[in-house]
Parts: sequence; C-alpha cells; structure tokens
Amino acid sequence: MLARKMHVKPGFVVSVVGRPKGVALDFGGAKESAKGPAEVVLTFAARHAEVRAALAAAAARITQGGALWVAYPKAGQLGTDLDRDVLARALQAEGLEPVGQVALDAVWSALRVKHDARLTEERSARGASIGAKKKAAPKKKAAPKKKAAPKKKAA
Repeated sequence: MLARKMHVKPGFVVSVVGRPKGVALDFGGAKESAKGPAEVVLTFAARHAEVRAALAAAAARITQGGALWVAYPKAGQLGTDLDRDVLARALQAEGLEPVGQVALDAVWSALRVKHDARLTEERSARGASIGAKKKAAPKKKAAPKKKAAPKKKAA
C-alpha cells in the first residue's frame, strides 16, 4: 500500500536516509539500497534544524528525475517543531515545491517535493504558496437602516 502511495514500482531502487529505529517501511517489489543511486529517496528530519542536512544527504543518492520524499513527525509527535506547513516553507526556501503527502505510519508523514520554478511562480502569482497570507476579503457595506414606520395618531 505504501509503495503505491509513494509511486514506487516493482524493480525501483529506494534509498532511505536517516531512518529512525522502529520505523518499518514496505516498498513492495522495490529494492532498498543503503547507498544510491535510487529512483525514490526518502529522508527523515525530526526537527527544523535537520531539514537542510537531510536534503543534502538525499541529493547525493537520487537519480536524475527521481522522486524525493521528506519525512517529518506528525504534529504533537516526538516533540517536533515541524508540521506540514513549517516543513513546506523550509523546503520552498531551498527551491523545492511540495507536490504530494503520505502518512508513513502513526508517527511519521512525508512530503514529496520537486524542483519546479514554473510551479513556484504559478503558486506565488495566485497566492497559493504554503504559509502565504491570504488577502482579506473586501468589507461589505453596512445595510442601510430601516426607517421606523410613522406612528398612528390616536382617534
């Protein structure tokens, strides 16, 4: 199931960087390699400060056109300072755009990323970048006050 979600096909080589103890991954018919090159690279970062090093380690293993996944603890897990949006902004600062997300297990999720200058430009133009502040909706004009009906004179 995980292999399908991560677009891992039988015969692919998968490299996992910095796998924490106790994290079991089933890539189906793919071959897992401790080194590279690999069509799919999954790297782990438990804290914001680890993201840049995780990317550097992964870059050394990925093939041209390969898929890069960056795993992070789900919110509230492992005392992390990462969540999807924080990680996405860190990745965008490195020139990577998040294009997919998958749950690896009860503790870890991962974002699939790629270098795509056109996608970055399109998202920025429409204000769809992760963490971008949305423009406030225009304020509605107050409805005019209704005039009170004239009082009837007593007969």
